[in-house]
Amino acid sequence: FGVCHGDIKLENIMITSWNWVLLTDFASFKPTYLPEDNPADFSYFFDTSRR
Repeated sequence: FGVCHGDIKLENIMITSWNWVLLTDFASFKPTYLPEDNPADFSYFFDTSRR
């Protein structure tokens, strides 16, 4: 399918109760700085309502 994960690590691997392996976090970018005192910035980077 031509999809490249680019960040495979233990935190991005899930195993279901049926023993299926799922890869998570396919984002091609990560915010380098996310202020902890402004929750609106979190919504800007991680809002999934329009996906």
